[in-house]
Amino acid sequence: MEAEEKNIELQNDLLLIEAYKQTKDLEKMQIFFQKYMPMIYGICLKYLQNQEKSKDTVMDIYEKITVKLLSHEVKNPKSWLYTLTKNHCYEILRSKNRVLEKETEAFNMYSAQVYRLSNEEEKEQELSMLDHCIENLEMLQQQVIRLFYLEKKSYKEICAEMSIKWDKARTLIQNGRRNLKLCMEKKYETIKEK
Repeated sequence: MEAEEKNIELQNDLLLIEAYKQTKDLEKMQIFFQKYMPMIYGICLKYLQNQEKSKDTVMDIYEKITVKLLSHEVKNPKSWLYTLTKNHCYEILRSKNRVLEKETEAFNMYSAQVYRLSNEEEKEQELSMLDHCIENLEMLQQQVIRLFYLEKKSYKEICAEMSIKWDKARTLIQNGRRNLKLCMEKKYETIKEK
């Protein structure tokens, strides 16, 4: 009996997908998607370990399948959705890791180039310039730069403390670091001219 029910369920899914392909009627897609939404959310939560990010990712996957189903031949919708969701989560995690690696690499590079600390007097002067440049950043950039670089807080901690999303924190850090670098370079140019 259980095998028969699974077969009926599969046939219903395939009929909904086919109806969607023929008509591009999103209502058909929504009926199909609603059925698997708890499974998709569970997979996202398992891999991303963040409720808000998982909810956003469920919506991303909905958008993704509305396009993919039009061109893909799907024989087993449940396992296809499982694989698509898992791969999408992996993409997010890989992308996040690449961004973090690049940011760490960039900061280390900037640190080596911009913040050369040779003697006590120069060190004092550079710290003063750095402090001045941080003070001149936009308020949110100033806050994330202090939290990330000075207090060594993680993206997750910054997001929680500032009540912002991960992407917003990343953008603020990138822009803050770029503006900080530009400010420090101007300060160095001013010193060279003297």
